[in-house]
Formats: sequence, structure tokens, C-alpha cells
Amino acid sequence: MESINTCAHSGLYESYATDRDGGNHAVQHFQEHDQAFAEETGAKGRIIRGAIRLFCERGYAATSVREIVAAAGVTKPVLYYYFESKEALLHYIIKQTMDYYRAKVYAIITDASLDAVEKLRAITRMYLENARRDPVLVRFVNSAIYSGMHAEVYDFTSNQKEIHRWLTAMFRQGQEEGLFRKDVASPAMAGHFLAMVNMTVGVSMHESLRLKNIPFEENLLKILLDGTRTEAAREEVVS
Repeated sequence: MESINTCAHSGLYESYATDRDGGNHAVQHFQEHDQAFAEETGAKGRIIRGAIRLFCERGYAATSVREIVAAAGVTKPVLYYYFESKEALLHYIIKQTMDYYRAKVYAIITDASLDAVEKLRAITRMYLENARRDPVLVRFVNSAIYSGMHAEVYDFTSNQKEIHRWLTAMFRQGQEEGLFRKDVASPAMAGHFLAMVNMTVGVSMHESLRLKNIPFEENLLKILLDGTRTEAAREEVVS
């Protein structure tokens, strides 16, 4: 299997150092411990966290099962109790992470109590807060996405298409609510939003690129919404 290793800055691996204990209206779906592997504790949790760190530091192909169990403080039989192979462990990490983000986006998109702008704010914060808190996991998953191993590890293309479809419906909702302009197609708005979020997530995880004392979420939304809100909606916010 091709090596996966684009996860530099392993010193940022703070939130996975130890086991974990198992906002406002627009971000009500986001909780401090609501993460992809928050409920994975004990030996299984240590195996997962150790594997993520090692895969990032050394690459998937260069990491041995012996190194994973040593990092987790368990024996090989314990690892094989939870995962039949190193590849199965890799697939589990990727699938759980992608399914987590997919479920979070869907929960926000389908929340009838939020208008389209509130949904944008909740989705943006969810992605960025998770990236800041678990930068190594996010780097690892992104390295898998861009490694060319899409079909072997996870169907990333179908996942992105589905999320894009949900976001398109959200932007269409905003157009119908009079919040977003109608001269730009909702699929285009959804695509640009995804691109902006992905880039901002990348920048937010790199200290050298991060702008000091600048609220990334608010800046991203301001840039986006100034180009999508109708004039009437902008005037309403100002008033």
C-alpha cells in the first residue's frame, strides 16, 4: 500500500496524548468532546491514537504493528482483538472520521430551527474547531484524501458529492429566504464555500500561516456573505 505521510508538526498532537472522558443557537450541534473518537477509550482508544500519530510521523507503510502496540501500551493480540490487520485499523480511522464529519454536516443542514446563515456559521465553526483541537487527525485524513488512494481507503468522491448536494440545498434555502443573491447558482455557492472552508482549515493548523488575533470563522463568513447576501439582508444586519 502506498505510504501516507503528509502530517508534519507532530508536536501539535496534544489532544490525543491521553484518553478522554467518554454555544450559541447557531452552533448548538458542537460540543467540546464531540469528536470522531471521543468515545473510544481504554486499549482501543490508545491503539487508534497511537496509530494516527505514527502514521503521520512515519507514514502508513513505514509503521509496523509492533510500533503501534508499543505506542498504545498493549500487546499484538489486543490489537488483533479490535482490528484484524493494520490495514483494517487504517480503514476504521478513515471511515469513522469521514462518517463523523458527514453526520455533523447533515445534522446542521437538516436543523429546521436554523436559517441558512446560522447553518453556515455552525458548519464553519465545527470544521475549524475540530481542526484546531485535533490537527494531526485532520492532517492524516487529508493526506489520505490527496494520496490517490481514494478507492482503496474510502469513497471520498461520493462523500464530497453528497455534502455538496446538502450545501447546495442550504444555499437554495438562503435564496428562498431572501438572504442570498439569486444571480449566482446555489451549486456554485456550495462549491466555493467548501473550497474556502478547506483552505481556512489548512491555514488554521499552521502557526506560521495563522494571522494573530484574527477570527478565522468570522472573516471567512464575512468574505463569503458579503458576496452572497442580498442588499436588503445586509442592510437588515447593519440596522
